[in-house]
Amino acid sequence: MNAQYKITYQKSIGQNLMCLEPIQTEDSSIECVASQLESTKGDFMYKEDFRIKIIINNNINGIAKTHIQYINSKPIFCYNISGFQSLAVVLESKPLDYNLLSRLLYEIYDTLVLCEKYMLDIDKFIFSPELVYLSPDYSNIALCYYPLKNEELNLSLRSFFDYLLKHINHTDERCVYITYSLHNHCLKDSFTPDMLMSYLSSEQSKVSQDISTSQPIENKPISSPLTTNISQYTVNDLNTTIHSYESTLYKSKASENLSLKKHVPQELLFRIGLLASVFFISLVTLLCLYFFNILDLAIFFVLVIILLGSSALGAYNIYKNMEGPINSLLSKEKLREDIPSFYFDHIEDAGNTVLLSAPENNNIHSLIYTGTDMNSKIELAHYPFTIGKSNDCDFTIQNPIISRLHSRISCQMNDLNVPAYYIEDLNSTNGTCLNNLPLAPYEKHTITPGDNISFGHLTYIFR
Repeated sequence: MNAQYKITYQKSIGQNLMCLEPIQTEDSSIECVASQLESTKGDFMYKEDFRIKIIINNNINGIAKTHIQYINSKPIFCYNISGFQSLAVVLESKPLDYNLLSRLLYEIYDTLVLCEKYMLDIDKFIFSPELVYLSPDYSNIALCYYPLKNEELNLSLRSFFDYLLKHINHTDERCVYITYSLHNHCLKDSFTPDMLMSYLSSEQSKVSQDISTSQPIENKPISSPLTTNISQYTVNDLNTTIHSYESTLYKSKASENLSLKKHVPQELLFRIGLLASVFFISLVTLLCLYFFNILDLAIFFVLVIILLGSSALGAYNIYKNMEGPINSLLSKEKLREDIPSFYFDHIEDAGNTVLLSAPENNNIHSLIYTGTDMNSKIELAHYPFTIGKSNDCDFTIQNPIISRLHSRISCQMNDLNVPAYYIEDLNSTNGTCLNNLPLAPYEKHTITPGDNISFGHLTYIFR
């Protein structure tokens, strides 16, 4: 059973800390006494594990720097997350693609292998998305080692992949295929980090070979995650899988007919030119017959009208015959007929889909810059609204003091059904201040018109 914990954030001098405070439940003390915790008058007393000393005294790549604070004999595990960004925040601003997925998995694997050399229990790592941290360039990872955790690695990774499946870029074929495959692989009780890497490498090689040969998904082995244990996925998972399948099939058929599309304009012009030649020859013949008094005026006009109508009809038929098959072949609606019917067998009709949007607000709020070194007004056209130096943010501030993902403004309906607005610091290096008060990372604070919001030393007024 997992030890419950409460997440808090602290901002000290030059450091941003994420803190895990254990919370005792009614049935947790029984198992905790046998491990690292014992109950004394309802409070925790932590028997410090030798493994946490190893982490504190060694700078291990992939593990967030850790120290422990004690309050009334209760341990609070503090992790230095300065300069890192939560994976949950990263995937809110950009979908998970193959490049980010592969970096993430290789970093996890390297960390787990390194920990085995230090005799650390790899089951103690937390793989909750908000507690997995990435460097700004996504090249390094910082995992939280929590000695009170009591869950096997494969179960933690299974939940982790469940989250990733909801945030992948479904147009990225490799990302979809590998993520589903690894999710199924984590269902095995004998799962190990070595199996993770060997499977990832083999699937990368297999998918790369399929892509290089333009092999459609339906020709993949039957062990493909698209055809294995499909009943365990939700309706949304199935819909996203079908979308990926459609996208891949669409690209495959488009590439097969690319050469045909290149020849369409030339052949179309040739046929229309031939029809135009027949039209003008016929028209000249009628004119000659009329001027030599072989045809009277009424018959001449009737024949001209018939000639014009037949020519127009011929041109239309030529165009339809040339474009019709290609448009039909490349139509995504037609492509659904090529998807095996079993993909739809588990999807029930739940009625029309209703789009959920941010609370209606006719007055668009904005942030007005109070300085003079630049002219910057940030209009908050939608929520959540991210601000930072990265191009993935909703508003980009190219300033050295601004972090890639600096802050986020959100809007929610309160108990009175009135929009309420919140500011949240995204673990920025130079911090976010509300009315000159520094904010702890990842904690939402209510803002109202007239409040001063500072990103580093850049101050704005919320209007």
